[in-house]
Amino acid sequence: MRKIISMFLMFATANAFALEIDEKLTLRIVNTSETKKTVLINRGIEDGLAQNDHAKFYISTGVVARGVCIKLSPTRSVWSVYRLVNADFIRNDQVMKLKITPAVKITKDESRMLVEDDTSSSTVKDPRDLGIPLAEGANDLTFEQNARVARDTKLEDEIVSLLPMNREVFGLFQYGAMSEKVSPDNNLDDYVKDVNNLLLRVGGELYFKEEEKWYTRLSFAFTFTLERKSIQSYQGANIEETNNEFGFGVNIFPFTRPSKTHEIIHYFNYTFSLGTSSSAYQTGSEASVGSDASDVVDGSVLANSFGYGMRYYTRRGYGARIELSYYLRGDEFAADSANTNWIRTTIGPRVLMGISKRF
Repeated sequence: MRKIISMFLMFATANAFALEIDEKLTLRIVNTSETKKTVLINRGIEDGLAQNDHAKFYISTGVVARGVCIKLSPTRSVWSVYRLVNADFIRNDQVMKLKITPAVKITKDESRMLVEDDTSSSTVKDPRDLGIPLAEGANDLTFEQNARVARDTKLEDEIVSLLPMNREVFGLFQYGAMSEKVSPDNNLDDYVKDVNNLLLRVGGELYFKEEEKWYTRLSFAFTFTLERKSIQSYQGANIEETNNEFGFGVNIFPFTRPSKTHEIIHYFNYTFSLGTSSSAYQTGSEASVGSDASDVVDGSVLANSFGYGMRYYTRRGYGARIELSYYLRGDEFAADSANTNWIRTTIGPRVLMGISKRF
C-alpha cells in the first residue's frame, strides 16, 4: 500500500510541476534507434516532463528535431521524432536543449509534411491520432543496462532490438542411434550392427545493422553440414554413408525483421552447398559362404536447399528455430570395384530444429 501511495504522490507531484509551453531543459541523449526516430534522454518525470508532451530539440545553431514524449520514468523519457531537421546531432551523448511546444497536426501527405494547425495538448491521446507518420522501426531502441529505469517503468522489456547483435552462430540437428540384430531361422549366424542417423548443421549468420534499406530484410549464412547414417537389411547387408557439405545461404524476412524479440519471425531460405561423400557396402547372407566382401566408394556432392522456417529470439539474443526445406542433392561417385561409375540423386523434404545465439 505504501508503494502505491508513493507512486501516486510521485505522479501527482510531476503533474503539479509539469513544464509549460516554451519552457526549456538541457538534456543528454542516452540512446537512439538506428532510424533515429526514437530517442532516449536523461530527463523524465522529476524534470517536469509528461507523456504526450511535444518539444523542439535544438542546439546553438538551430532546431535539430521535433518529437512527442511516448514513455516516461522518473529520470528517463522516450521521444518519438516526427520532424528530423539534422540527423547528425541525433547521437549518443549529444547535449542539447528542448523547448516544450504546442502539439501540431501533420499532414498525412508525407511529400508535403506541412503543419496544419496547433492543437491543445490535453486532447492528445496518441501521436498517431495527430496523423504523425511514425516510421517503421520506431520501436527498435536498445537500452543500456539501467536498473532504475527497468524497475520503474519496464521500458527495457517493452522496447528492445537485436540490431546491435548482427552476428549469430547456430546449430541444427537430427539424431538417432540404435542397435539392430538380424537372426535367420535356419541356425546360421546372426548379424548385429549399430545403425545411426546423424545430421548436424552448424553455421554463422550475418545481419545488417540498420533497417532503412530494402536489403536489410536479408541475411547471409555460412554452413557446415555433417551427415552420418547406416542401415541394415533383413539379410544382414550393411550400408554406411558419410556426407560433408560446405554451404552459403541467403535468408529473406518478408514479414518481421530479424531484430525483433519475443515474436515469431518467418523466413525463407536458399542454400547452395558443395562437399564430399563416401558410401560403404558390406555383404550379408546374400553372399555365398566364404565370399563376404565390402566396397567403399568416394564421391563429390552438389546440393541445393529451398526452405521455410520460423525463429524466435529472447532479449539476450538466444534463439530457437525450426526449418522445413526441400532438398536436392547429386552425388557423383568414383569407379567401384567393378569399374563402374555411379551418380545418385536425392530429392525430398526434411525438417531441422536447432538453437542459436546472437552477439
